[in-house]
Amino acid sequence: MIISASRRTDLPAFFPEQTIKEILKLCKSEQTSIIPSPTPQHGVVFWTKNPAPIIPYLHLLDKNNIVYYFQFTFNDYKEFEPNVPPLFPRLVSYARLGNTIGFDKIKIRFDPILVGIEPSLPLQEVLNRYYNISHLLRKDTKDITFSFVDYYSKMPKTIRTLTTDEITFAVNYLVKKISPRFQLYTCAESVNHDKILRGKCIDAEMFTRMGMKLDDVDSKDKTQRLLCKCYPSKDIGEYHTCKHNCIYCYAK
Repeated sequence: MIISASRRTDLPAFFPEQTIKEILKLCKSEQTSIIPSPTPQHGVVFWTKNPAPIIPYLHLLDKNNIVYYFQFTFNDYKEFEPNVPPLFPRLVSYARLGNTIGFDKIKIRFDPILVGIEPSLPLQEVLNRYYNISHLLRKDTKDITFSFVDYYSKMPKTIRTLTTDEITFAVNYLVKKISPRFQLYTCAESVNHDKILRGKCIDAEMFTRMGMKLDDVDSKDKTQRLLCKCYPSKDIGEYHTCKHNCIYCYAK
């Protein structure tokens, strides 16, 4: 079983102990034998902007032979992410997490790329901030996944989606400024460029490298967007529980 924790809320940041207990409970209920298997039977993908609170509890997953990795979103949107910690403490958390579990188990996300209207945040400034973050992460990071903000009916008027020309500009900027140091991946975006690969946030191949045996690594989660390539998983989060209060978030 693959557990997603979570697309709907930041479980590692706000519910760390409860999340670990729920994962252990779920995995125990799925156990097919009373004899522990030497091969990992369960995996977890953590989604977070602040992993620090959950780090002290991760050893409980290791003890139970549950493998996991992190989707760590690094934005610099102080205008639109009121309760996300400042950039420097998050960089410290990244280093601490990497030194605890290995940097190869952390996927960095620039997500979502947007344009601010009020306060004004032009696309060029957004991209420059992402470049600065990538520079700070260059020592231990190999891959970066990005996506563009999607329109939805309750999108606040203080931000907007990118135009077609702006998307082209952003892609070219990322390729020129960031891809020389990192492999770029998209998240459910129709971007065609030989320097950019299509990513899988729930990545079956990554779990197989960690020892899990999965039937079909190319299986697709049919509950996700058309261009999403994620492997099927069980999400354990609940909408309307995240305390970051990012104004662009669809899960508020």
